Amino acid sequence: MKKQQTIKIISMLLILLWVYAAMSKLMVFNVFAYQLAKQPLPSWSMPILQWAIPTVELLAVVLLSFPKSLKQGFMLSFLLMVAFTLYVGFGLAHVYSKVPCSCGGILNGAGWLEHLVFNICFTILAFLGWWLIRKNNEGTSDRSGKYPEHKIIKQAI
Repeated sequence: MKKQQTIKIISMLLILLWVYAAMSKLMVFNVFAYQLAKQPLPSWSMPILQWAIPTVELLAVVLLSFPKSLKQGFMLSFLLMVAFTLYVGFGLAHVYSKVPCSCGGILNGAGWLEHLVFNICFTILAFLGWWLIRKNNEGTSDRSGKYPEHKIIKQAI
């Protein structure tokens, strides 16, 4: 499979993930806020996180949707997935005394191990997308010194 097609598939998978994740939080916001409040995080952070998490997930969607910001979208997705994967990994390692998972939808019935595997897979996909764009653009900067990520996606369409 060509790099451009791989990049396009990875970006579409991540867009689906982030749209689903953000909308599942926003559609039942009170449930999300309640579940978030039960997490082992400082109470002062809850009002910030209840809006920041779905907002950043939607920001990742926007960045992944436009060729010029695709590399940033992959990096943001990678950072989000690293954070979520570490959180789940700590839960699996029993670092927290009590951790109710606030996952909904497809991961609602999943255990910690399944959740960890899912997160690791998407973390790898996000990094792979970023790496493929970076690798494809090495030595191909235009006169401004910027790398033309948009040309990669246009070739895939």
